[in-house]
Amino acid sequence: MTPAEARIWIIKSSILAYGCAFVFFVLAPALNYPLSYSDAINVMKVIVPIFAGYLGSAVLFVGAGGASIADEPADKILSLLVKWPIFVFVISMVALLVSFPLSNRAGFTGSGMTPNTLSLLVSLLTALLAATTGGISSYLFKIERKAVGRRARPASKTLPDTGQE
Repeated sequence: MTPAEARIWIIKSSILAYGCAFVFFVLAPALNYPLSYSDAINVMKVIVPIFAGYLGSAVLFVGAGGASIADEPADKILSLLVKWPIFVFVISMVALLVSFPLSNRAGFTGSGMTPNTLSLLVSLLTALLAATTGGISSYLFKIERKAVGRRARPASKTLPDTGQE
């Protein structure tokens, strides 16, 4: 495995692990898995920061110019960090919005998801976007501002801006 392949694998597996863990721990209590929402949240508090940290490192790698001097183009990493977290966010949000009424239905035997738990889970989910899309967008818009006044170049070719032409 080359360093480029390893970077791509880390990004893909981190996003997928984050999404799968989130969907499982949100749906499990509502589907009568022997786990309460407080226990599920405690496990997610351990898992979420690990994968968000890996993804944040990837954002820094792209933003600091690592992808332009490494053996792969920034475009491939950038595409993964912009698109995949949004897909995972949408799928996970659907799971969250399905599990809330499921866990509060009349026939449910466990303790349902409270509005406070719902808001906590939404904030854990938005951490994914903060670690990826938020960081990438700050680099993208910074690059576009710097390009004004110089010869126009497409955004994908200016990432990252090293100050050298």
